[in-house]
Amino acid sequence: MLSRAFREFAEIGIADRVRAFDGSFVDRTPQPEPEAKYGWHTRYLTSISHREIWRQSAEDGVRRLLVIEDDIGFIDWDPLAFAEAIAGLPDDWQVLFAGYILPDPENLPPARLLNDHLLEFQGDADVRSGVCYALNMAYVDEFLAYDPSRDGVVDRWLSKNLRTLCVHPLMAVENQVLRGRSKPEWFLDNAKQISFES
Repeated sequence: MLSRAFREFAEIGIADRVRAFDGSFVDRTPQPEPEAKYGWHTRYLTSISHREIWRQSAEDGVRRLLVIEDDIGFIDWDPLAFAEAIAGLPDDWQVLFAGYILPDPENLPPARLLNDHLLEFQGDADVRSGVCYALNMAYVDEFLAYDPSRDGVVDRWLSKNLRTLCVHPLMAVENQVLRGRSKPEWFLDNAKQISFES
């Protein structure tokens, strides 16, 4: 899948600025009791990899980190819109999702547009997807408080514990099929149900 991801990176002009992280070398202990959910073990190991990326980036002195998973699919990538979203980030932003899904589309909280390409959900929004997100490493101590064996899946933890904003419209999806359903289609259908405060 990594070669497919690098094709995606090349398509939007960032392949020369991406460093691959091999999650197979991550210490996988301790492991939590398995949950009776589809793919729990894989999501747990992925969460460990994400936390290790944060830790290594902090050691390297990275100030802003963009994390992209190998099953990324960019849709309607617009570098100017992405730049506008970034320019509109408030000083206290912590997480910026470029690809996201809200698992309960029937009960979505309203969203507030901060500019034409940046939104923030109101209330207790369950925003998910670690496929493409940025972290403000000024908050690295909060990020490293995350423990996958205790706190569950990384994307849910990020949105529940940190100030999370989203690029609008979403620009990345998980490029795979899950239980017979195209995940890109699922992401896009879900995004159409977002309502905005008037």
